[in-house]
Amino acid sequence: MKYALLIGINYDTNENLILEGCVDDVLKVKHILIEKCNVEKENIVILRDDIDSLELQPTHIHILQELENLTKKTTQDDEVYVYYSGHGSVRRDRNGDERTKIDSVIVPVDFQTMGYILDDTMFSILQNMKAKSLLCFDSCNSGTVCDLPWLFSYVSEEITQVEQVNVEKIENPNIYTISGSADDQTSVEVFDIFYMKKVGVFTRAFLASLEHYKYDACIMDIYRKLCENIQKQGFEQSPTLCSSSTNISFHF
Repeated sequence: MKYALLIGINYDTNENLILEGCVDDVLKVKHILIEKCNVEKENIVILRDDIDSLELQPTHIHILQELENLTKKTTQDDEVYVYYSGHGSVRRDRNGDERTKIDSVIVPVDFQTMGYILDDTMFSILQNMKAKSLLCFDSCNSGTVCDLPWLFSYVSEEITQVEQVNVEKIENPNIYTISGSADDQTSVEVFDIFYMKKVGVFTRAFLASLEHYKYDACIMDIYRKLCENIQKQGFEQSPTLCSSSTNISFHF
C-alpha cells in the first residue's frame, strides 16, 4: 500500500508570515500522487490552513499525530510520501547533537502558542517508521530537517557530495528527505506565468523533474535534475537529499 501526508500552510491569519502558494503546491502533489504514482485518494491525508475544519488544520499536534499514525499503520512492504510546504526556520541547539549548533524546524500554524517542530522530533518519529519513505520539505533552512545520518549535496550533473551529519542510526535503510534549501538558506516563492499565481521554486522543480522522467526514475536522478533546474534558473537555494543509509534505492 501507498500512503501520503500532505501539509500546506499559507499563514493567512498572520500578516507578517503570509505565503501564497503552499496549499496550491500540496494540491498539485496530491494530483500527481493519485494520477501518476497510484496512491489511492483515501490513503492521502491533507492538513491545510485555508479551510474551516479544525480536525484538518496543520497544527503542531495534528502534524505529529499524523506522522505517528503513519509509523503505526504501515509495514516494510508499504510506501509513504510526506510533503510539507510552509515556513521553516532555525533555533539554537539545546541538546548538543548539532555540529552547527542550530536545529532546523518547521513552523506549524499554531507555532506562537505550541512552538516549532524540531528536527530532533522528526528524527525520533522516523526511527519507528518501517515503510520505505520519502519526505519533501519546501521550506527555509530545511537541509537536515529530519536529522538523517547521510547528507547528499548537488555539485554538478555528474558529482554529488556525500557526508555523514548524524551518528545516530535508523534501522530502516529506506528513509529519504529532499529539502528545498540548505540549513542556512531560504526557499522562495515566485510568480509562475503558467499557473498565474505564486509557486514554490522547489516544488515546481520537483514536479518538473518527475515529469521529465515520466514518473519512473531513481530518487537520486530526480534530485539531480531538480537541482540542475533550480541552478539554471539562477536561484541561490541548494536542495539537499538526506538518507538513513548510503544506498539510495527509492524509485518512483
